[in-house]
Amino acid sequence: MKKTLIILFISFLAIAFIFTKSQKLPNLTISFYSWENSFNEKKIKEKLYIKVLDIAYSTKLEIIKSNLQETPKDFIPVVYITNETMQNVDYSLVSDRILQGLKNYNFSELQIDCDWSNLSQSNYFKLLLDLKTKLNKTLSATIRLHQIKYYQKTGIPPVDYGVLMYYNMSNISDINTKNSILDNEIAKKYHYNFNTYKLKLKLALPLYSQAIQFRQNKALSIFEGIEKKDFDSNFEQISPNIYKTLNSSYFMGRYIYKDDIFRFEDSSENEIKIALDDFLKFYNWAISNDYNDNLTIERIDNNKNYEPINCKWATTKEQANNRRSNILINYKNEILTLTQLCEKINIKYCNVSSYICRYRNNKNTNELILDYLKLIKKEIDINE
Repeated sequence: MKKTLIILFISFLAIAFIFTKSQKLPNLTISFYSWENSFNEKKIKEKLYIKVLDIAYSTKLEIIKSNLQETPKDFIPVVYITNETMQNVDYSLVSDRILQGLKNYNFSELQIDCDWSNLSQSNYFKLLLDLKTKLNKTLSATIRLHQIKYYQKTGIPPVDYGVLMYYNMSNISDINTKNSILDNEIAKKYHYNFNTYKLKLKLALPLYSQAIQFRQNKALSIFEGIEKKDFDSNFEQISPNIYKTLNSSYFMGRYIYKDDIFRFEDSSENEIKIALDDFLKFYNWAISNDYNDNLTIERIDNNKNYEPINCKWATTKEQANNRRSNILINYKNEILTLTQLCEKINIKYCNVSSYICRYRNNKNTNELILDYLKLIKKEIDINE
């Protein structure tokens, strides 16, 4: 298996939902991905996620079936589908082709890998529902970091669980990209909404390396399976992971030209440890800070990342009071949300909120609240 991903079976939202107080560390089960177009490994003990179908679309539906010479007893078939396919082909046709391609496999679970977009979301989610109904088996889907951060727009797929693909998080074609495979600093920018994402998640970390070839600052191709030792005397190392070609010649079976630039990328042991540590820090923090099922994670500063130093446990009600979108009122020199004010002066939130929404274009919020209180013949002192 040239290109594999390690799957650490820790629910991403073990941070918020799944662990118990009796545990000190989550139970980790390790599995692997095989992403080649053929598979003939023997004596594999770990559970494997093996790509069995590639589904793409150009002018018509195109399907490539992997050549599986050996099928382990405990394996999960994975079907890769391009976003273009789900934008252009009705889900029912895609579903039929997937079911045909799976006929000869014995499996109890299926995974679908598709980086869906807003345009393809509806069709893709219908595909997932259709497969779940027809197969009556466990169904999982791959999830990207941005699909958690912006889940209100991207939606949550109707599956049994998701696998968070914690890699390929930056622009591979940008010559200034540090490492498109795994960059923990970029990953932290997407550490949002974990507390409200309503899908059990497992974490996938990369175990592969590659080199991106550039010519005149434009990305040309990817050399997979490259190691640092492959950059021999025909290359000048101009930074820790950047190499310049000294003479035109063949490299890994391809002809390259003088002055071509190569960016070497890998998922080092240290970076993988940092990525996993980010999640385990949450886990350990939660256990040591009196986690219980009635609490959710809240950021102390909404403009910063979800990390232990910036988090606290809060009830749903407390968290609702801290949303950026809340209406704030200055009541007797105390800043309150509309919900808090209603509780304090004993009025119904839904009534005053509806009144504010109806007339908000004419007056500011404090004026509208005063107007409403006059209507119900209740007087309080609200500062302007």
